[in-house]
Amino acid sequence: MSSNVSNKINKLCGKIKELNKKIDSTVGATGPQGIQGATGPQGATGASGSGNVIVQYITGDFVINPIPANTQYATATLWGGGGGGAGFNSVDNNFGGGGGSSNVIRNFLLNITSGPLTIGIGAGGAGGVVDSNGSNGSITTVSYGTITLISNGGLGGQTSGAGGAGAGCNTSYPNNDGTQPTPASGQSATFATTGVGIYSTSGSSGGIGENSGGNFLQFTGGTSDDGFGGGGAAGYNGNGADGTAVTGDNASPNSGAGGAGGGNTSSGGNGGSGGAIITFYTT
Repeated sequence: MSSNVSNKINKLCGKIKELNKKIDSTVGATGPQGIQGATGPQGATGASGSGNVIVQYITGDFVINPIPANTQYATATLWGGGGGGAGFNSVDNNFGGGGGSSNVIRNFLLNITSGPLTIGIGAGGAGGVVDSNGSNGSITTVSYGTITLISNGGLGGQTSGAGGAGAGCNTSYPNNDGTQPTPASGQSATFATTGVGIYSTSGSSGGIGENSGGNFLQFTGGTSDDGFGGGGAAGYNGNGADGTAVTGDNASPNSGAGGAGGGNTSSGGNGGSGGAIITFYTT
């Protein structure tokens, strides 16, 4: 190869190297953003929190001591016993009125860190025999230290045929005297809001003879018909007892509902007992 050709090739290679350097040192403008990619797979489940909730359903007199370890506070819900239905009135030929239901205190906050917590569950009122009114339901109490919560029992049905009134609505704490106005016969429960997450209701009232009892939240008053005793009022934890042509039905245990009135020459049914729910919140 001649020296002239070799020199030309060397010069050309040098120019190519300089051109590459210029290209490498030049940065172009940023391009437009690309399309977002598909969603990635779900991440792993996170760790559980440290808090725990312990619920105790109380159906009879009970003392909680000790309370669950590391309790920060608790809430109490309680309801009393329902009233008994009245017996048939042989003098005036009236069918017995159904018993009324208890009132309820729900989600009352207790700043509790140690026991004891004492619960007394109210009994349902006894059904009346012929020519006798039904008995009133008994109170349910929850006591801690100087605090005593009281839920009043429903009133018994009457031989006049009138249904027992529901217990009055608790609007003061603690030691409410239960003197709030009560519903008329067959009326549903009424409500009073007493704080965030806390409410109290009156009980519903029993039906007059041949009429149904009042409703309570999702529960329905006991039914009745011509020639039947009045239906019992629904309670916080159950339906009211149904009236029949003979002895009135009993309300379910721990329902707080009223017993049915007595049909023809028959006795009334018993009211349902009360109950309580204690919820402990621990760390």
